[in-house]
Amino acid sequence: MRIIQEKLLPNQAGLTAYLPDSSQEMPNITARPAVLIFPGGGYAMCSDREAEPVALAYLAQGYAAFILRYTVDAKQNTFPAAFEDAKAALRQIRSHAKVYEVDPERIAVAGFSAGGHLAACLGTMSEEKPDALILGYPVILSKWGQDWGRELPGADEAVTENTPPTFLFSTQADQIVPIENSLAFCLALARAKVPFEQHIYLDGIHGSSLCTAAVSGGNKAAVNPEMAAWFPMSMRFLQKLWGDFPLFEGTGEENPGAWIDRPIPELLGNERARKIIDTLFPGFLEQMPPGLSMSLRRVAQFSKGAISEKKLEETERQLQLVMNI
Repeated sequence: MRIIQEKLLPNQAGLTAYLPDSSQEMPNITARPAVLIFPGGGYAMCSDREAEPVALAYLAQGYAAFILRYTVDAKQNTFPAAFEDAKAALRQIRSHAKVYEVDPERIAVAGFSAGGHLAACLGTMSEEKPDALILGYPVILSKWGQDWGRELPGADEAVTENTPPTFLFSTQADQIVPIENSLAFCLALARAKVPFEQHIYLDGIHGSSLCTAAVSGGNKAAVNPEMAAWFPMSMRFLQKLWGDFPLFEGTGEENPGAWIDRPIPELLGNERARKIIDTLFPGFLEQMPPGLSMSLRRVAQFSKGAISEKKLEETERQLQLVMNI
């Protein structure tokens, strides 16, 4: 995994990228979807509990993950600066998509509480928008800002048909950001005919993050197995929008790249390829461990020089002749 930390203009907001390493054992993954995370904290702080743990959860699903620590201040209204930070972060990821190895057209923004407000505003008020929104117990209404002494725009008032598809989760028991915030945004999405999915849980406190003990801060009330279902549901939502990573079978005609970089079981599904492997690598098929999913190139790397690059090139040449028939 690569971790890249950068400072964004104009406010020196911190952007941290968590980028999975490429591997020849996973040839079906090239440019990855990405999730840009805005932690909550009432625009006074950026919560650690809604930052790295969430990033690592998406990372484990094969996504690239980014955390934006946007401009905050406990006494001053920092929304305008935070909004600049949010737009700068999205531009940074899209303009450096090749460096990060992400798909610039599959970038979701996940925001929690005040970070949810920032994400919703990015999806409604910015000229450049993310491709999906994931909002956790989000602040939406301008009234919330007034109650807390901050001047905030109402994200529900800016929804149009160009707002990205949105996944929301919240709890009717939330005493800090009442459920009317989520309901107002969903109603606006419905009026604009924007695809959305909403989950309102019976129990659960504000700021529960992944709802596990590890991110609870020791607060038993923040551990909620039912509410924890929001994360896999958000993954399912994104997969419905964008599809999952491709799977290959048979001759692997849909799998791009060199044949020697594809999983060996895929090659063995073709009788002609099986004969080539058996001829060039005598006895290999008999010795191959059950369930081996490595590529021939990967096996060569473990062979400590027993399989030369020249032999791999000859194998690739012969496989191309028979696999493209």
